[in-house]
Parts: sequence; C-alpha cells; structure tokens
Amino acid sequence: MALAACLALAGCSSSDDGDKPKDKNTGGTGQSASPSGGSGNGSSGGKVAVKDIAGAWAAVLQGKPTALVISGTNVALGGEHTCSGTVSDNSMAMIELKCADGNTDRAAGMPSLSADGKTLTVKWEGGKTDTFTKSELDGKLPTGIPTAGLPTP
Repeated sequence: MALAACLALAGCSSSDDGDKPKDKNTGGTGQSASPSGGSGNGSSGGKVAVKDIAGAWAAVLQGKPTALVISGTNVALGGEHTCSGTVSDNSMAMIELKCADGNTDRAAGMPSLSADGKTLTVKWEGGKTDTFTKSELDGKLPTGIPTAGLPTP
C-alpha cells in the first residue's frame, strides 16, 4: 500500500545519485546540503533513533516510484526491487535488506534524518545514496482516488 501511496503523491523525491557528478558542496548527490550541514537528527554524525525514522517514505529512484516503510524494527522497500529486512537501534541505526530478486544494491545502509524530520537519506554500502521524503499519508489512502472494491484495512 505504501508504494500505491507513493504513486499517488506528486511530491515523490528523486534521489539515486546514479551517474550524477559529485559536488563537494552538496554532499555528493547533486542536491543541496541540509541547513544543519550534517546528518543524523540535525547534528553532525548523530545517532538516528528508529522511532524518529518510523513511517512511510517516498522517492523516485532510477525513474521508478519507490516507498520505504519502517515499522518498529521492520523495514520494507518497494519499487524496482521488493526488499524486506530490519533496522537496528544500536549505537548507530543500520538498515539491512534482502531483496526477493537477489539484488544487493541496497543490502545495508546507514540512515540520517534532516533537521526538520521531513527527509531521510540512506547511504548504502557500495556507494548509492537515496533521499526519501516523509509521506504525509502515512498509512492512509490519499483522498480523491476511487476506493470502491478495495479491502478496508
């Protein structure tokens, strides 16, 4: 359902750094640096609590709508690859995923939260960096779309 919510959102954020040139002033993804100048919860290198990143996050990765859903210590990624896994709440939060198709591009990553809590950036082992925007729907269907015949949650 989170992927459907992402499709309904007009504001899904683009994030995959793919072949974009690195820019030392923007954190390497071609996007502007956060006002805090750091990662985590607004402090440089700060710990991200799982409770702070829980919810539904949306992005467009490699041209495909993608949803990242974090509930407790469970994580699901839906888009080009369908993956599930966990997020640890140790000294540094770490997302670990296994994809149904065996893809390992996003097998392990470190999340950081923007100071305003609206943007989640995940730096994946292997070099990819994805930036997700907090879904305002967070588990609710968007208004204005036909829902007749859909099962009720």
